[in-house]
Amino acid sequence: MPDAEIRALIASRQWDELLNFDQVPMGMHVPCDADDEMISFRPLWQLTNELRNGRTFDGWKEGLITFPPTYKYERNSNRYVGENAREGEKRRSPAWCDRILWLGKGIKQLSYWRSEQSLSDHRPVSSVFQVEVEVLNQRKLERVLNFITAGLIPENNL
Repeated sequence: MPDAEIRALIASRQWDELLNFDQVPMGMHVPCDADDEMISFRPLWQLTNELRNGRTFDGWKEGLITFPPTYKYERNSNRYVGENAREGEKRRSPAWCDRILWLGKGIKQLSYWRSEQSLSDHRPVSSVFQVEVEVLNQRKLERVLNFITAGLIPENNL
């Protein structure tokens, strides 16, 4: 997909359209323009297809991506690199390079988002999970909870 089309979809917040590249099967030829603009989306669909087919990170999962691409930004800015093209600057289409995967039973992802911190050329991603835990030793659990509580609640509030 040409860079201009990618940027237009981002501007109109059409993540689903961009994420359709996630459905491209491994080994399938993906048309690219002369500058190979499709390259930045390859990690997105490669990872998802590899996960789905059990060829890497067997059993790991990823939540639904409902946020804008996380890379590559101009530092300390909300502009993707290439929006204001400069002489000699490598052209990169925005992409989802920052991801959260999880593994295990009894884990439910409650939310998945990106932060708007502009300190780097990436936007960090975060997630909240609900995790079922089996308690094998009640005394150890109580010690851990007391330790955590002591660190969170000032003594004068007890």
